[in-house]
Amino acid sequence: MTDDNIKGEARELRGKAESAAGRLAGDAKLKVDGAVDEIAGRAQSAYGRAKSAAREVTDQVADLGDGNSGLEAIIRRQPLTAAMVALGIGYVLGRLR
Repeated sequence: MTDDNIKGEARELRGKAESAAGRLAGDAKLKVDGAVDEIAGRAQSAYGRAKSAAREVTDQVADLGDGNSGLEAIIRRQPLTAAMVALGIGYVLGRLR
């Protein structure tokens, strides 16, 4: 779990509380501010999960011995994560042109 996970979840909870307080008080601004914090918290938490997954994959790749058999096993176990990492690498390489 990363700092982004923790901060994102805390912000999401704070946003839910703000929204509830806004509904109870009839304060539209507080309700909207709470909804914005809730959505931003979810996004930050998702970013933290993606960061953790990427770190896990890079650690596994770094631990590979010789040959590609270990890499193939990782791709078979975690195809979505491997695809996301490959897309990210392709995007970065494409932006370097």
